[in-house]
This record gives sequence, C-alpha cells and structure tokens, in this order.
Amino acid sequence: MNDLAQPMAADAAELQDEIDALMEGARAAAAHDARRFPRFNFQSRVQAAIYPHDGGSGEQPQSRTVLTRDLSRGGLNLLHTDPLLLGQRVALALSESGPRLVEVMWCRRIAHRCYSIGCRFIKTGNEPSGNASMA
Repeated sequence: MNDLAQPMAADAAELQDEIDALMEGARAAAAHDARRFPRFNFQSRVQAAIYPHDGGSGEQPQSRTVLTRDLSRGGLNLLHTDPLLLGQRVALALSESGPRLVEVMWCRRIAHRCYSIGCRFIKTGNEPSGNASMA
C-alpha cells in the first residue's frame, strides 16, 4: 500500500468496527423495543436532499448521500456525518417512484462524525396508492 492508502484503510476498518458494534447493540435493543410498526433491516446508500431547518430562508436543499439502517411503515433510521435538527425535512430517493419526504424526529451522535437519525414519513399526496408500499 502507498503512504496515503494505509491511513485510509485503517480509518475504514475502524469505522466498520464501530458500525458492527453499533448494529450488534441495536439488535439487542430491538428485542426490548415496543414500536407501532415492525422494523425491517434496510441497509442502503441513498441520495438525500436535506432542506434547511428554518424552511423559509431561501436556501436550496443540500444534496448528500446517507445510509439507511432500518425501515418501517412509519419511518426509517438514517446514518449521516452531520447532525440534523428536530423537524428538519429530508427528501430520500428510496425507489424509482420518486423521492419520499421524511421529518427528523430525533438525532443522536453515536461516533465521531456519525449520527443516527430517526425520521417519520410525511404524507405529501405523491405516495403510491393501493397495496404498493415501500416496505
């Protein structure tokens, strides 16, 4: 490995170890979790348009890549490098049927530059109708 690749590989391995430990803890916590809808493992990299928290500032949404952790009928959990604020809105490209809008319900720092973000789906009228669901 060259001089630059070696530290990057170490950082990637350290991050993967942290993610593995967090996922193990999440699975253990899920056994004691009483939620409205069951959650399903849904780990994916998705494009997100992150809207400014104040909504009316005239700022454009920031395009970012986020990681999904799990999904339910009511919402999903994301991992992102930056914290998001309660009530902040995010449009996620989860499927080919178009972006789904979510609202941040909570955000917790779980590691250096790694935030777990709980979001709920927001009905916009553009959701698929009938039995076509995302889960």
